Amino acid sequence: MLNTRKKLVKDKGAAPTELDQEVAKALFDIEVSPSCDIKADLKDVYISGAKDVEVKHGVAMVVHFPFRVWKTVKKIQGRLIRELEKKFTRKHVVLVANRTILDKNFRRKGLKVRPRSRTLTAVHESILDDLVGPTEIVGKRTRISVDGSKLLKVILDPKDKDKENIESKLPAFAAVYKKLTNKEAQFMFPTASSMLNTRKKLVKDKGAAPTELDQEVAKALFDIEVSPSCDIKADLKDVYISGAKDVEVKHGVAMVVHFPFRVWKTVKKIQGRLIRELEKKFTRKHVVLVANRTILDKNFRRKGLKVRPRSRTLTAVHESILDDLVGPTEIVGKRTRISVDGSKLLKVILDPKDKDKENIESKLPAFAAVYKKLTNKEAQFMFPTA
Repeated sequence: MLNTRKKLVKDKGAAPTELDQEVAKALFDIEVSPSCDIKADLKDVYISGAKDVEVKHGVAMVVHFPFRVWKTVKKIQGRLIRELEKKFTRKHVVLVANRTILDKNFRRKGLKVRPRSRTLTAVHESILDDLVGPTEIVGKRTRISVDGSKLLKVILDPKDKDKENIESKLPAFAAVYKKLTNKEAQFMFPTASSMLNTRKKLVKDKGAAPTELDQEVAKALFDIEVSPSCDIKADLKDVYISGAKDVEVKHGVAMVVHFPFRVWKTVKKIQGRLIRELEKKFTRKHVVLVANRTILDKNFRRKGLKVRPRSRTLTAVHESILDDLVGPTEIVGKRTRISVDGSKLLKVILDPKDKDKENIESKLPAFAAVYKKLTNKEAQFMFPTA
């Protein structure tokens, strides 16, 4: 009884439930079992509670751990789930760390800074990772219905599809996530055909691993291409990306999608329509399309070249990035302002006829942030005043 109590630490004043005590006892029994290969890791592990969640055709048992012991639990998550499921047959076991969300009034609690890990978004992201562990998430997409409701589609690593009976747990993951966050989610493995087609839309540099965002954008590009209402299907057929990155902008995020230079001519033709389609899929993000270009420095002869094309100089590449960023809007003027301290600010004036198109005016801060990120130069984008 005493040893079982060590495995359960409730919040002050909270009485343990019968399920709490059962899980604490099971944890102790696993630890003292002669065949236990995680004895050393379990020594200092304890729970803060457990709950049953109703799932279609079954029950999921959510076991909560204090955050201070989660690092240890994460190491043995797969094996611990197996052991607990032996003791709680007919239940899908899910392990989750306790995390505290700090709202925007955190200063009232005497805090000067709110860590990003304590925001609502970050905590919900972490819950997703906890839920599916030790399987990894390889992609996420948010689907917004006509009525405004959202469904998060969570794509799991296909190499784990046949392990630990994971596929049968997908409805349990969705039910638990709904219970903990009040958000709808659908967990799935990518189909072989969708994976193959998505891969065709993403070509990374040799040896570079694709990021989660790379895969999401490649999948979105494929979905746009196969959409029955797509009017740029023929142009998108041979288009693929080389990567994507998020850039922080005041009051939002800009997503920069990079294309190999060899496909840029095609992308340029459909740039406006492609941006519109991508912004439907990545809501609340300003989408910017850019071609990959290589800068040749003044030592180009060491690479066996006799002539350096003007298009490969630093100045020319930065000029081209400007044109890419604002497309399909055109630049009608540029001015460089030099301050007393020697710092430079490039003022980029856009075609006024595009001011009311495609919500361009709201994107001006995004253009400046992305240009700074790509070139390390300050720029201000504007429309001419009347």
